[in-house]
Amino acid sequence: MPTISGTLRDFGLTAFPGQSPVITFRANGPAVTQAGALLATKDISVTPNSAGDWSVNLAATDTLATGNVWYTISISWLDPASNYISVDFPEWRLFVPAKGGGDLADLLEKPANPSLVWVGLTPPFAPSPGMKWLDTNPDGTAGTGNLYEWSN
Repeated sequence: MPTISGTLRDFGLTAFPGQSPVITFRANGPAVTQAGALLATKDISVTPNSAGDWSVNLAATDTLATGNVWYTISISWLDPASNYISVDFPEWRLFVPAKGGGDLADLLEKPANPSLVWVGLTPPFAPSPGMKWLDTNPDGTAGTGNLYEWSN
């Protein structure tokens, strides 16, 4: 499974030592892998270390046999006396590529620039909705000439 990693900080750019932060990932819906495994939306949680660093293994979303699946994220933490403080529910979509995983910031859905088009014989590595791909070489010697656009 691909490994996703990152660092958790507050807006003062400090970690959460003594506050037991937990980052939780949940698929937006069930899915089936190409090998036929049924995947449920059970939460996958990771606890950052005292420096805020974390990594987690998640099923790839780009090779599933069913549906357009992504992960949602929640972040919870306690105060130093272990009392519940808060939870964040960012409205991001995390798409996980089968090839290598990567850093969280690089895998979050980002709005595509409508005036940019990927040109080449192979599609972009991690396309986001709205991204376009022209299946051709710049010199026009290969490819189909088809223009593709990814959707949600």
